[in-house]
Amino acid sequence: MASSSSYCVTTGGKVNHFVRITLEALQSTSVQLQAEGPAVSKAVTVAEIAKRRLRGVHQSTQIGISGPAGDGRRPRPRISITLSLSQLNPKQPGYQRPLTDDEFALALELEAEQAHLACAADGGGDALMADTFAAEEPPVAGVDAPLTPAAQRVVVGDGSTGAEGGPVGNERDNVCCNSSS
Repeated sequence: MASSSSYCVTTGGKVNHFVRITLEALQSTSVQLQAEGPAVSKAVTVAEIAKRRLRGVHQSTQIGISGPAGDGRRPRPRISITLSLSQLNPKQPGYQRPLTDDEFALALELEAEQAHLACAADGGGDALMADTFAAEEPPVAGVDAPLTPAAQRVVVGDGSTGAEGGPVGNERDNVCCNSSS
């Protein structure tokens, strides 16, 4: 893919915010999520949620260890996850195919069930919305496809901007955005 957006996932940013910007960017380009240290698990979570909200997402993951910096820091785990609606190289180590239609439908079903349970726990105020969401047929994702109902309804941002290639979240954990991969 010719162009891509790159985001540094940090421990200080909210998962929903990272999911929202990832889903928005995937509509027109591939997305690279980068993280180091304790933020690695959050980057994996963001990628997995995005794959379950948008049909046809290919994934390629590279992992490693950041070398000891001159400032006395210990080596830290590092991850780079590329998500794309276009085909990625399936022979590259770390490639994951898109979810099948059955896997995608199951993911939507589980999310709708969780939303319904959350609504019931809150007194049922949005139970009708959860039932309506569960009955919707998910669209087939493409470059020009709108966000899935789950992405439109569930994700909310934390108000930070997250410019491409720039930090989002806690500044002290943004090492991955400034280091070479």
